[in-house]
Amino acid sequence: MPPRKVIRRSHRKSRLGCHECKRRHIKCDEAQPTCENCMRDDRTCTYQRPPDSARRTVSSQSPDAISETTSYTGIPMSQCVPSTVEHSNTTSPSVTTSLDPRFLSPISSSLQSSDLSFNLRHMQLFSHFIFETLPSLAETGSVDHEQTRTMMPMMLSQPYTLYQLLALSAMHMSYTHMEEANRHLEEARTLQTQALCAFNDAHMEVTVENCVPMLSFSTFIGLHALAEVAGNADAGAGGVLDGFVTYMNLHRGVRAIISQSWTFLNQTSVASIIECAENAINHASFSHRETAVAVAHRLHTLLDQADMSERSRQVCRVAASQLNIVYQTGSDSAAPGSGLIWVWPINLSSEFTHLLSMRKPEALIILAHYAVLLHRRRRVWLVGNVGGILIQEISQFLGTFWKTWLDWPNEIIAQHQGDTS
Repeated sequence: MPPRKVIRRSHRKSRLGCHECKRRHIKCDEAQPTCENCMRDDRTCTYQRPPDSARRTVSSQSPDAISETTSYTGIPMSQCVPSTVEHSNTTSPSVTTSLDPRFLSPISSSLQSSDLSFNLRHMQLFSHFIFETLPSLAETGSVDHEQTRTMMPMMLSQPYTLYQLLALSAMHMSYTHMEEANRHLEEARTLQTQALCAFNDAHMEVTVENCVPMLSFSTFIGLHALAEVAGNADAGAGGVLDGFVTYMNLHRGVRAIISQSWTFLNQTSVASIIECAENAINHASFSHRETAVAVAHRLHTLLDQADMSERSRQVCRVAASQLNIVYQTGSDSAAPGSGLIWVWPINLSSEFTHLLSMRKPEALIILAHYAVLLHRRRRVWLVGNVGGILIQEISQFLGTFWKTWLDWPNEIIAQHQGDTS
């Protein structure tokens, strides 16, 4: 008896389906802004920009479509940057119905005219940033609401800043929702890629209108990089020193923006925040805390005895002097102290980070003393064990010849061994 032929049921091929349905090789109902498959499985739904004739067809079939152009939202990770993170199958209860981007920032013409689409998942991330991520970045655990009220409208005025803000929120959720960590990490990478694309597409000069968003964007990029280093440190992945030097170079981008926009920044509503930071630095320069004095003396002696060029010695002296100010603003105890700890990487010169990249012992020893301050802030999620591991890696790299200069940082680590409080 001849074998039966399997007759395939005929169906209309979906040529205008969304990227996600095509990737999964399933039929798409082509509903916009979100097809039924993506809505059911809580996936990000995006469509390729169709030709004019096809676009007219789609418009007639989907009168509720909010956009006829390809949006940044939902760029698949595989098309943006390499990822070794396996996406979690656990889904979120969020609905991905698109919202009019004007609701985010009514005063922003850039968001209204840009090719953007925001959904309820973005709203969840934004809410998480305000109520969870932002307080977690403050060493006291509380937010200065007046500063937030001042900064937020300006940060929301540019799409690249908003996307990076959401990326940092997703990164934080990978720490607070460990059961879905992979999903949130992939989401963070996708959002950061969208932020970088939006920033690169802007092609703009620094102005009084965009100087604060650019400053915020650069700051968030640096913090995001530090959180990635902390994640690798907690996972025991190694290479923390290399990753941290990369973070420092990224965070120095804040300095580049400030130098270009200092006049503009003082014309904005953040001028009072800048003035407070300057006053804290000036006040610290007149302090004489015991630990700060000891660290300054140790590093000064180190550089006096250093076998290096006069230029490199001067570069290291400046870095050590700036680090001493951070120690002056802090506490001699394990208390977190001043937020000026984040200013040190920003103020570093490219010459000093180059010395770190070249593994110059004197520069590494200065970094180890900064790592002590990071270790005191190990309960902050984007710091974690970075400080302790930095000191260990530097000590192992330099060996016994430089051991004396690293005795104090290692003693601090030993005092808190196994202590996560």
